[in-house]
Amino acid sequence: MDAITLTNEQVSFVVARTFSKLWMPRGSRESLQPFQVFCYELLRSTQIAVPIVMLTLLYVNKFKQRFPGLHGGSGSEYRMFVVALMLASKYLEDNTFTTQTWSEVSHLPAKELTIMQR
Repeated sequence: MDAITLTNEQVSFVVARTFSKLWMPRGSRESLQPFQVFCYELLRSTQIAVPIVMLTLLYVNKFKQRFPGLHGGSGSEYRMFVVALMLASKYLEDNTFTTQTWSEVSHLPAKELTIMQR
């Protein structure tokens, strides 16, 4: 059986749409294009494997189930995605990026990422 290969464009498309359903408030009219571009650039620069991305979405889903009344504010999807991706990577990979590296590739402050991981 041949393996299916997904491009970063395809994965970022699925991530942006799935993540918006999980995280953003219903009826949100924000464009997904900037978030999809962010996901694409992050996945391209880190070369994160698809199973890590899937675990990331599972983590966000579990988080929302635990805190159903929580609604992310505008722009929070970027931070939530990066932190969930960091945690999924730490769980599934032996060698992971440092918080400083995640900060550099995501353009989010390292201090903020450290706090959010807890």
